[in-house]
Amino acid sequence: MANYDNPNGFRPVSFPARTNVYEVTAATTVTKGDALAIASGKVLPYVAASHTAIIGVAAESGSGGDEIQVYDDFATEFEGQCSGTFAATLIGTAVDLEGTTGIMEVDENGATNDVAVILGHYPLPGADEIGANSRVKVVFGGHATLA
Repeated sequence: MANYDNPNGFRPVSFPARTNVYEVTAATTVTKGDALAIASGKVLPYVAASHTAIIGVAAESGSGGDEIQVYDDFATEFEGQCSGTFAATLIGTAVDLEGTTGIMEVDENGATNDVAVILGHYPLPGADEIGANSRVKVVFGGHATLA
């Protein structure tokens, strides 16, 4: 059976996963599981073309001006879906992310900003093949500047 194609962001798989409260940038929507950047002290969904670092992952959804919980401990491991095909040779590789709010994925072919490191395969029941749309475990590296 092939893996499910269900890009739904990131969820913590190591516990305890610490959170802190951040305010969402005006006119912005954040979905639970989104990787987040920070600008002017407020969070917004990470976009490789616009941001160079990740502050954390949204623990809940919110919109402009809302205060939300964010997993911001860089020791936390997350699971997420690869946008293409995962191979065991990618373990330890620094990669970027792609997708928009609610549908973020690991871009195993892209290393624009090297914001995540693949730690290994993280299969889900019924979707455990290595290959297209594999789930992987990642950590996000380096704190963003609190500008």
